Formats: sequence, C-alpha cells, structure tokens
Amino acid sequence: MQTKLQNGIFYLGTSKIGNSCHVVFVRAGVGTIASEVGEVLVKLWTMLNNLEKGEVNDLIGVHARHLHPGNLNTLVGYGPDLFSIKGIKKQKPLTLSEDITFKQPCLSGGGPIIENSGIRYSKDIVKNDAQSDHIILQFVGDNEFITSRASFETWKLLSKFQNSLGNDILYLTNIFTGFQRDDRRNWFGFHDGVSNLRSKDRFQVLSIAKKDVTDKDIWTINGTYMSFLRIEFDIDKWNKLNYNDQSIIIGRDKITGCPLIGVDRNKLPIKDKRCPVRGTFEVLEKGNEIFREHGPFGKQMYLPRGASDNLLLKSHIGVVNPTKEQSDKTNAYRIYRQGFEFLEPIRSYPGFRVGLNFISFQKAPKRLFNLLKHSSSKDKTLEQYTELPSFETFFTVRTAGIFIVPPRAINEPFPGAGIFLDKLSISKIDKSKSRYTSKKGQLY
Repeated sequence: MQTKLQNGIFYLGTSKIGNSCHVVFVRAGVGTIASEVGEVLVKLWTMLNNLEKGEVNDLIGVHARHLHPGNLNTLVGYGPDLFSIKGIKKQKPLTLSEDITFKQPCLSGGGPIIENSGIRYSKDIVKNDAQSDHIILQFVGDNEFITSRASFETWKLLSKFQNSLGNDILYLTNIFTGFQRDDRRNWFGFHDGVSNLRSKDRFQVLSIAKKDVTDKDIWTINGTYMSFLRIEFDIDKWNKLNYNDQSIIIGRDKITGCPLIGVDRNKLPIKDKRCPVRGTFEVLEKGNEIFREHGPFGKQMYLPRGASDNLLLKSHIGVVNPTKEQSDKTNAYRIYRQGFEFLEPIRSYPGFRVGLNFISFQKAPKRLFNLLKHSSSKDKTLEQYTELPSFETFFTVRTAGIFIVPPRAINEPFPGAGIFLDKLSISKIDKSKSRYTSKKGQLY
C-alpha cells in the first residue's frame, strides 16, 4: 500500500506555512466503540477535504469565485488512550509506551512535565488534558477565518452523531489557537526558529521507517509522532532583566539574532562580528545561513583576550543543543518543530496570557523526551558558570501530549482508518450513507 506523510507538516520548505493555526482536541463519548468512531471520522475527513477546496457542507452550490480555501492544511493524530477504546483494531505502537509520556501535574498544581526535567506545569494547572485526549486535529491556514471555520465545521459535524447510550460519539474538548509573527520573533523579543533542521534532513528525522518498527507496527511506516506543548511565558519576570542579560540567557544578540561567541570581563555579551553579513541586518536574511546553526560553546574562536564562552554554556542555545559528538553518535535528539505564538485574554493581571504552541514531529517520541531531559540535566551541571537564571525559569507548560500521526494511504478513507475499521468495512464504505442518526433523528 502506497503511503506518505500527512499534510500540515511543512518539512519540504517549498510552500509558505499559513499564518494561523488551530489545534483541536477530541474525545470519544462514554460507551462509544471503535467502529462508530471510524465511521464518523470518514464523514469528518470527507468534510475537511472539501473544506480544503473552500466547499462548506451546507453551502453546496456556491459559485467557485466565492469559495475561500485559504490554503487550509489538515492533520489528524491519535493519543495513547485511544487504543483502550473497545473494538480497536490496532495495538498501541510500542514507541508510544507508558514510559514515554507526560506526567500529570501535582494535585495542588504545577510539577515537572516529565521525570528528571526542570520544565514544569503552570502553578494553576492540576490536570493535563492533552495527554488523555483521544484525537488531535491541526488546522493551518492563511488567516484566522480559515482555521476558525475548520474548527467550527468540525464541531458542527461531530455534534450530529450519538452512540446507543445517547452520548456524542466524538466531541471537542479544547481548541488552542496560534499564529505566525511576521517578524519571526517570540514574545521575549528574540528571533524564533532560527536553528531548525535543514529541509533536506527533515524527512529522515520525522518519518517512521521500516527499520524503526516491529511487525505489529508496520502500519505506522511513513507516519510520524507529533508532540504538542502549550507554553506560557512569564513576561513580567523577563522584562526585569536588562538587554545584555537577556542576550546571554538566550545566547544570541537580541536585535540581529546573531550568535554570541563569549562574554567579556564586564559580563557584556560579545557577538560574532562576521554576522550579519554585509548588506543585511538580521540572521534570517539570505547569506547568514552559516550563523543559524550555533557552534558548540567551549570551543569558540575569535574571542578577545580576557573573554570566555563559559557563561554561554548555560544559555538557551548552549543547553538545548547536544554536542556534535552526542548528536552524531545516537541521532537521538533531532526533531522537526513548528511553532505558533498565542495571546489569549484572562481575568487576572495583566488581562492576557502569551506564549508558544510548541509542535514537533519526530520518528520516535523518545527523541523529544531525550531533548527535554538533556537540557535540564545539562543545566544543573552548569550552575557554577553564572548567577543568571536559566531560560527554563521564564516559562511553564499548560498542557502537553504526544500522538501517533499515521500516514496517508491511497486506499483508506482517512489516515489511520485501519485503527478503527477492518479491511472489509473500509472496502464497503459508502460516503453518502451512515447508520448513525443526528440528534434530530435525520440520516447524515
């Protein structure tokens, strides 16, 4: 069977990623069985495919000139708890095992997101819903209307179907919104996503290969694993630092995005003088590619006398990047990430919350968990070098989950159909009929 990665993973670098993102979480209602979920997902995926063309279910007949596809890209993934639904046809993938999972927060709120990590939940978070939700949907489009319409139409369709107990077969539990900033910076003011995998390296990092799985998990080949972390920034705390200290904590110059190579005797950051190249102003401009991947600290060249790069070992750039020896030996830290900033209103001061929707794709969840644990353990060993706080103290996590994203297969009505339906059922699917009735008692 011919399979390939789903849309919504912008790894080729040939098309511009949409400015707006919605991440939608879905759960199966009590008493729902796998075949019911599968048949509703057939309807949902058909509707979403039409929506990618700008066609809305109950607006059939609208003239083509009035359709607004908006470059919508849709992706679906499945969480660990989905595989406990009655009648599931596939076992939970071995690499989605119990030891590769996010912890639940403390009963009083907060706590580490995984064992041996300094990254923590926000103090008001007492439950990590994303880890227990069954399905994740990602909608990426040109603007907020396109992604909001996809979320709305998803709710509208799912609300039509009930199981034998009268519960919704599938229902929305949460929607997280985000956007791409035109200046490609985050809320801390620094360039974001500067150091990411080169386009030519991405497929082998994120796509599951035959050698990566057991015979029972062959159905995941050419799929990937998706992580989602809703990260909250402590801007109040960050703004109390001066410009130089902020740059040292990140490891890059705030204005240009160029890498720092050291800190002088007065604890002032030293930028690589070769960056940005003549005629440019930021590291993201053409010609500065060599400065986006940061060389390892401890071996920086061009340092003035009396300067050192030891202080930068604890910087964000220094901590999250394993040494070349570690990365090449195990290849266990490499992931492909996509980020979408967010701002949402809240009732407490200052009236809003800002942060990042951290989305990553990797061929095995362990890669992400290795990276999260590595940054924390490395950070603890470097406390001797600076009195400045680590970058991890300026953000917390509001929810986190990991999901299998099956490949697209030509003969399946939606990615992962074989999880819910047997081959005979898939072959007999008639997309114009369903044995389920809507809440109004009408066939859908």
